[in-house]
Amino acid sequence: MVSRLQSLRGLRMTSGSSKSSDLGQEQFDIAPLSWVMTELREALSNAGKLLVASVDQDADARATSLLQAKSYLHQAHGALQIVEIEGVAIVTETVEELIEKIQAGKLESSHDVANKITEAFYAVLRYLEDLLAGNPQQPVRLYPEYRALLELKGAERIHPADLFFPSLSVQEKIPELSLSANPAVVNYGAIRLRFEKMLLTLLTSKNNEAKQDSSMQMSVLIHEIEQAQTSSQAKAFWLVMRAFAESTAQVDAKDERHIKQIWGRINLQIRRLVEGNTSVPERLLRDALFFIAQVKRPSAFVSQIRLDSKRKREPILERTLA
Repeated sequence: MVSRLQSLRGLRMTSGSSKSSDLGQEQFDIAPLSWVMTELREALSNAGKLLVASVDQDADARATSLLQAKSYLHQAHGALQIVEIEGVAIVTETVEELIEKIQAGKLESSHDVANKITEAFYAVLRYLEDLLAGNPQQPVRLYPEYRALLELKGAERIHPADLFFPSLSVQEKIPELSLSANPAVVNYGAIRLRFEKMLLTLLTSKNNEAKQDSSMQMSVLIHEIEQAQTSSQAKAFWLVMRAFAESTAQVDAKDERHIKQIWGRINLQIRRLVEGNTSVPERLLRDALFFIAQVKRPSAFVSQIRLDSKRKREPILERTLA
């Protein structure tokens, strides 16, 4: 399998994927996956069998089985890296972390743990088969199994946005993206004080109208920040944050905690601007885009920012937040 994967690595470097000008995303090339699908199926299947068998084994035999399972998992990782399938490696890497916790005695080896891991393997294989059948890459479909793994791990953050991989660039056709020849000069410290006052209202108020008013006022402040940016990357980031702010009037109560977390991270980003740090946090950008992608009635501005305004909302985004 190793030599075959090495040859595929060379092919992958020269073949590439075709681009879709409408969607701004790469079209998935199924050929490399079809070449390694048999090996992937065998590697994940064998890893799952070893994990299930290890539960009822003595300490020495269990240690051997876990080590072999990790070896098969590494083989699967190699193939997944070569075919560039978004999100799947995150699931298998989480399994590897769970195996390491079992090896270290930090997680009990049980049938429940083994079953949840094998369910994740089956979900990955079903997803890969769907890709071969021509379905688009939507790794968020793996979230139910991924969530179960994170719960076993005791992860602090459990959210489907981790499996959401939008294009992180905003289309140049958006008028607001144009950089000004004379960018505004703003006082980030003053903006942060005003922002935090509105944020406190949003986080603590029981009055929905007051919370929505705070959101809109924070959107105005974000717009001030956006107008002061001198690079396309930073401008695009704050455009997305403004689109997020304008969309929060449609917050679903069951996801309100995550929305508040994004607001808090935007506040942290403003504090970094005060300190002179203009770096753009990719995870925050992805989380905001994930939220925007679910908005039922986006404004004209938000529609421009969305990953693909032509495509209908994916039902999976609704189900994963249930």
